[in-house]
Amino acid sequence: MNSIFLAVLKMSIISCIVATVVILIRFLLKKAPKVFSYALWLSVFLRLICPFALKSSLSILPYRESTVRNTVSTVDSLKSALHTESVIKILSVIWLLGVIVLSLYAGIKYYLLKLKLATAVILHDNVYVSDYLKNPLIIGFFKPRIVIPTDLSENEMNYVVNHEKIHLGRKDHFAKLFAFMILIIHWFNPLIWLSYHLMVRDM
Repeated sequence: MNSIFLAVLKMSIISCIVATVVILIRFLLKKAPKVFSYALWLSVFLRLICPFALKSSLSILPYRESTVRNTVSTVDSLKSALHTESVIKILSVIWLLGVIVLSLYAGIKYYLLKLKLATAVILHDNVYVSDYLKNPLIIGFFKPRIVIPTDLSENEMNYVVNHEKIHLGRKDHFAKLFAFMILIIHWFNPLIWLSYHLMVRDM
């Protein structure tokens, strides 16, 4: 488990470089359609699960092997500074506990939401209305349903349903789940929490 934790730590630190660049580019693109900013986040979340850097002329960052080596060396230096394997083991256990707690929290929250929306009434096709919602959402992954609040006017309802259908068509509910699962693995990194929050806003 120690080696897994250190691998995650290395990926998290290296990904901070990519995340920082994306945040800066996102600021420069604030007047552009959000689809451009949204697409950039893919590079961050893929880097968070990729244990090695890929050389590419299309990369968001110019690939510099020396930079990656230096960053990895920093993590290795951190390991040496900790002196003992026991300290690393303690940190690994804390990391794993964080992953388990966040996973359970997300699972329980999703289960309670499904229970709450079990009384939702079908409007048409896979669109439902519920008294328990303040904001529209998509629930379910393989058989996703659009659920909207009941207190919407007809014009608002049409707009909201069309909006959610665009999310469905782009498979955004899968993208959000994928990003959240990665966030759980890197829960100790505040920059990744910020990246997730900004990605969802751009979505």
